[in-house]
Amino acid sequence: MILFGMSRRVKSELRGVLDALPVPAAVVGRRGTVFYANPAFLGHFGSPSGSFPAFLGLTPAQWDRLLTAGTLILADGRSLSAARLGSRRFLVTFGGDGRLEGLHQLAAALCRDLTVDPIWVVGPRLVELSGADQVVLWVRRSLAGDFEGHAWPPEAPGRIPYLGVTDLDELERDPAGSAWLGRFLRWAGYGAYWLRALRVDWDRLGLLVVGRFGDRPFSAEEQARLEVAAGLITLAWHRRLLTDRLARNLAELNAFWQVANVGLVLVDAEGRVVAANPAARELAAGAGTNVAGRLCRDVFPLVDDSGEPICGRHCPLADLPHGDRAAVRAYIPVPGGPRRTVLWTVAPIRDGYGRLRGWAEAIQDIGPLHAEDEVRAGFISAISHELLTPVAIIKGYAVSLAERPAGRRDKVLRAGLEAIADEADRLSRLVRNLLDVAKVQAGALRLQLAPLNLKPLIEQGVERFSKRSRRHTFVVEIPDQLPLVTADRDRIEGVLYNLLDNAVKYSPNGGTIRVSAAAQGNEVVVAVSDPGIGIPYAEHDRIFQPYHRVTGPNQPPVEGSGLGLFIARAVVEAHGGRIWVRSRPGRGSTFYFSLPREAPAELPAVYLAPNAQTEGKDEDAEDPKKDSGG
Repeated sequence: MILFGMSRRVKSELRGVLDALPVPAAVVGRRGTVFYANPAFLGHFGSPSGSFPAFLGLTPAQWDRLLTAGTLILADGRSLSAARLGSRRFLVTFGGDGRLEGLHQLAAALCRDLTVDPIWVVGPRLVELSGADQVVLWVRRSLAGDFEGHAWPPEAPGRIPYLGVTDLDELERDPAGSAWLGRFLRWAGYGAYWLRALRVDWDRLGLLVVGRFGDRPFSAEEQARLEVAAGLITLAWHRRLLTDRLARNLAELNAFWQVANVGLVLVDAEGRVVAANPAARELAAGAGTNVAGRLCRDVFPLVDDSGEPICGRHCPLADLPHGDRAAVRAYIPVPGGPRRTVLWTVAPIRDGYGRLRGWAEAIQDIGPLHAEDEVRAGFISAISHELLTPVAIIKGYAVSLAERPAGRRDKVLRAGLEAIADEADRLSRLVRNLLDVAKVQAGALRLQLAPLNLKPLIEQGVERFSKRSRRHTFVVEIPDQLPLVTADRDRIEGVLYNLLDNAVKYSPNGGTIRVSAAAQGNEVVVAVSDPGIGIPYAEHDRIFQPYHRVTGPNQPPVEGSGLGLFIARAVVEAHGGRIWVRSRPGRGSTFYFSLPREAPAELPAVYLAPNAQTEGKDEDAEDPKKDSGG
């Protein structure tokens, strides 16, 4: 029965033990606050009000003596016993002639002396407390470990029977019908016994058995004492296991903390460093080894690309959203050396009420990675320029020879020169693709934006492609009043070339390739449709990754580098647009890309973005005007 506002802070298993006691008992704080009182106490004294010592008529000196000595004999002969429960609470019981003194000693021993072998703590006291002949205790060394059995006195008739989790469950469900209990009693030879499973919620901690070799049963008062003892043992051992697990977890976290090659820092709510691991202290080499207690901005003086202090101008932590994190690429100046490039990531630490307690920071030195990217980009750029020079020479001679007047003898030569020119163009496009990839990965893709009319650009591109393949028919469907877009002409021409090139390559049996464009809201959407082999739905996102090629039994061998769609996506997204595909195997493909209009639409925008739930399941390659209803 819970009657007090703070009784919810008393564990349920301890309340159950107290309720079973035939003597008055209460859980009381050091200053006399009553956390719980059992039914025997309420029936004998009523509900306590105010301070517990005042309620019982104890002087401050008597109360201090009770908590210090553990026992107090009153003038009327009654005795009080106080057993410590943790650091601030006490179990106060009423008895006659100090009959519960043993429980006090047990509680004090559990709080003070509980070691690796708890039987040495509880065994002698339980034998004395209950007048038993033997105590057998099974406990776990960890919350997931096996049960280990120990007996007191240690002279046991052979090996103590093994206890498993299923044995314990069977024993709790039906003690009388437990096969394990029968084996144990035959081993022990008890004439009378008392047992209790030790558990906290779902954590099974062990089993306590107290036995007598004679036939005298345990009295109600002895059983009540054992109930209290079992509750105290359960609480103490559970606390021990939790403490061990916490210590083990802390040791593991500390090991990761020490060996992590990323700087880890804890900062309090005032911006002062609480702790920093070795990698973080190495990054703060200019600040000295002792960084605890110093302001974060002094230990890690982050600066931006121009060398301006990031933290001095405005602390990035100040506007961090609740529960969110931030990442900033910055630099740490190094005295007498080049600055370090770091990726600084931070997340807030909040308590259970949402109040800010500090920040967790990760500082990664990305200088070596950045250097590798620069070397890679430099290599691609250098090798590309080296290739472009001979390509330009080859094409120059080929074009010059092809433009000379030719007779019948020159037809073969002209055909060869035209092939040279075509291959030189293809090699030139490949090299330029490599250059574009390097620019995209380095974040250096530059655009020359200007108003652009897509209609003539598309018509000219389709006309050039129509001369390359006689098996394909090209159809252009573009309204005369198509709005202008803001775009880089050369880049968009490259995007269109890549889409048309794919449409031709992946339609080996020929057919009609349609190119259309239509205004949708504040965008202009261009679509390139082919009747080809199609693309599996699972590949719709992957095909835009660099060097990715769709493979499978139905995929024909097609030449290419796998860079075209990757570059096309980078170019379109750099314009503020988007690119996507709708396709089904055997049903052709339609690639869409959008570009922002030069002037916003006068009517409310209606967007028809691809639906991720139905995309590629039941739609055919379509014209964007069919989607927009125009």
